[in-house]
Amino acid sequence: MNIKNYPTQYASVFAPVVFDISGVQLDKYLGVDINIIYKGQTTPVGTKNFYNTPKMSVNIAPYAKSCLSIAPLRTGDLQQMPHRAVAMALSANGITSEYRFVAAGREALPTEVLLSEWTQRTISMGEVDEFSFIPPSGDVWVEIHCEDIAGKRYATRLAPFSAEEGVVTCVVNTQELAQFIAAESMLDTENLSEIRYLVYYGADEAFEVSYKVIKPT
Repeated sequence: MNIKNYPTQYASVFAPVVFDISGVQLDKYLGVDINIIYKGQTTPVGTKNFYNTPKMSVNIAPYAKSCLSIAPLRTGDLQQMPHRAVAMALSANGITSEYRFVAAGREALPTEVLLSEWTQRTISMGEVDEFSFIPPSGDVWVEIHCEDIAGKRYATRLAPFSAEEGVVTCVVNTQELAQFIAAESMLDTENLSEIRYLVYYGADEAFEVSYKVIKPT
């Protein structure tokens, strides 16, 4: 089995995600089964049968949808999210193709950048937010800088995270963060004014997400 054309990495599941295939051995009577494989599972998530045709294309989007899960998180720091983007491949004649990631974006997701237009945000104490990105393989660092209304500042760094392929999410849980800051600094956690998250890939700063802390209405 040869793949003539692969879909774009991190293609949108809401549009066709097509593998074009050639070089598959066809049984004269049974044709051939092309299995759709979700990385990490031994059982195919679907099968397409082709009979008496040299041209084969498989749209894996409908099968990838069943493997995706984008439920929001409420706790934790940096986490690999295996169900936010799923690696899919085709298998036939004992050969498995290279994997391609499929995601639930409006279009193919960019890599190594924040997966949002909103780098400046607002949040109230007690609320939870998150932001996601697709880092290169290797260590990911996150620095957290906080300031209260009196101008006192505190900075900390999360433990390094060894990223694999796929989506990584950082959870911003203000209650958990306030408890940690109160134990480590003299900041007035009841009156924080700003929280900034700086994301690094290795030693290189990649992007920043900042939060203006507002009182709940």
